[in-house]
Amino acid sequence: MARKPEIQYVRYYSVGTAAKVLERQPVAPKPKVQVKKAPVHRIVVSFDPIAVIGTMVAVVMLVCMLAGIVHLAKVNDEIAAMESYVSTLQSQNTRLQAQYRESFDLQTVKTTAESMGLVPKDQVRHITVRIPEPVVEKEPSWWESVVTNFKELFA
Repeated sequence: MARKPEIQYVRYYSVGTAAKVLERQPVAPKPKVQVKKAPVHRIVVSFDPIAVIGTMVAVVMLVCMLAGIVHLAKVNDEIAAMESYVSTLQSQNTRLQAQYRESFDLQTVKTTAESMGLVPKDQVRHITVRIPEPVVEKEPSWWESVVTNFKELFA
């Protein structure tokens, strides 16, 4: 490559003046000092621990999610079974109530009760017995017991 001429913007010397001509001294390039580099001890990691831990966490979360889905399916099956059981019990209850209403006659019950000696409530003589309640003495509070004990000291 061809060397480009140096551009000089300020010249202190011009031809025909009394100023001294400044001679340029060649600038010697500074010798490059070779710095010894410290030996690099590279630790070779065959895997990235953060990536492995992240993958393990993702797998654990996936397993937990699948276990939750299985559990949810079981609970839904149990709910369906309970709903069918409740509907069966409700229909059985309706049937049994209808059977109960048809099975007795109020006139027959009244006749049977009178034959056993039962009578209506308004025909029975009522006797009221009053028992006096025993008077419960109020136990003194902590402060009252302290005052009583203090008075007994000076009695």
